[in-house]
Order: sequence, then structure tokens, then C-alpha cells
Amino acid sequence: MPTKLIYALFEARAASLLPGLLLATRRFDDAKLVLETFLAHLSDGLLPNRFPDERSEHEYHLADAPLLAILAVRATAEACNDWTWARAQLPALCSIVDAF
Repeated sequence: MPTKLIYALFEARAASLLPGLLLATRRFDDAKLVLETFLAHLSDGLLPNRFPDERSEHEYHLADAPLLAILAVRATAEACNDWTWARAQLPALCSIVDAF
């Protein structure tokens, strides 16, 4: 999956679109990659809502995006029956909950 597409998927709360874009089409590895990419960039419990470019800082403005990401991780694990992968995301998910 192209990196620009990964970044575009989460802009403007796109976590809510993940089930229709990737899970319904059985693109489970792509869904996991999108979630892992954004969870790797957590800052104070927030996910970046925009990755401008390599020379700029990520933008963190949306409080609902990390909460949607928690639901997206669960939906992804359910869709592909990969609870081992979901457990690996728990540290990031717990940091979101702790920040709220």
C-alpha cells in the first residue's frame, strides 16, 4: 500500500471509513498497516490528523481520531480473527485511554 494512501486514510477522521475501505474488501494487512502507522505517531494520546511532508511537523488537532482508532483496531481484529495482532497494539491503545 502506498505511503501517501496510508496517510490520506486517517486525515479528517478516516478511521471511521476503515471498515468499508479495507475490511469489507478483505485487505486486512493494509488495514493493520494503516493502524500501526498512526499508532506509531501517538503524541499525548492523540493521533496525527495530517502528515504535511518530511520537512514539517505532524499536526495533532482531533480528539476523536484516537478513540476511533481503538474501535478500528477491534474491528480489524474481529474481521481477520487476529487477536494476537490486536494484543500487540494494546500499549498504544492504553496510552490513548490514559491520556483521556
